[in-house]
Amino acid sequence: MSIVRADLTRPGVRVLNLGGAVNPDVLLAYDRDGAPVVVKDYAARPAWVRHGLARWLVERELGLLRSVAGAPGVPRPLERIDDLAFALEWIDGQPLRRRTHANAMPPSFFAALE
Repeated sequence: MSIVRADLTRPGVRVLNLGGAVNPDVLLAYDRDGAPVVVKDYAARPAWVRHGLARWLVERELGLLRSVAGAPGVPRPLERIDDLAFALEWIDGQPLRRRTHANAMPPSFFAALE
């Protein structure tokens, strides 16, 4: 598995979520073997974020993900692409949106979750 920054501009890469001022863009990309991966990327953030906060946030999130490695439903960190981006395991599923999750999920889901 290997992914480099140039892979993030290839056809087929899809934006899953555009980040805000200090949040990364979340992309669905593909590694060199064609496997889907999620990439969190701070490259489009302002310079003050890229040169300071983003590097710390990348390291922090990777550390947190490594500490819970193997937990069901938590994506495995795959590799750091560069100082501003890293790749995670793709886990297919339905995202729960804050405003719509109650309408999209049956009540039995929340009972099982408890």
